[in-house]
Amino acid sequence: AIIHQTARRVSRYKQVFTMSRFREMSYEEISCELGISVNTVKYHIKSALVILKKELGTFLCIIFAFYPTLL
Repeated sequence: AIIHQTARRVSRYKQVFTMSRFREMSYEEISCELGISVNTVKYHIKSALVILKKELGTFLCIIFAFYPTLL
């Protein structure tokens, strides 16, 4: 049950993040379309960015290790 809830939450973060970054929708537009508050939209985007940072952190370290000129 906990895994299912976590997966559902992460799925919502992804949905909100995609709407914001790739569909270029405002927080208000996302809020209206999904029926959630603007503060919830902000929270989901912040949470998605935290997950991305964690996931890409290791990847970026490896890239910079092999290609230090990118720094």
